[in-house]
Amino acid sequence: MTFMLQYISIYVLAGILVNLLYDLLISYMGSDSEHLRLSIGERFAFGLLWPLSLTLFIINFIKSFHK
Repeated sequence: MTFMLQYISIYVLAGILVNLLYDLLISYMGSDSEHLRLSIGERFAFGLLWPLSLTLFIINFIKSFHK
């Protein structure tokens, strides 16, 4: 039972860290990218589904450099 709690805690903390990094990236990009900020509901979903969200973000981020 304690191992399961540890895994859940690590998963949630990683989701929070990914949300923080996304927010810092949006802040770094400037006022032109303010429309990309997430709402509270989107942040919650992003935090739960962060592996999928992070993968899609990285793919689109790399694609944007090749345009």
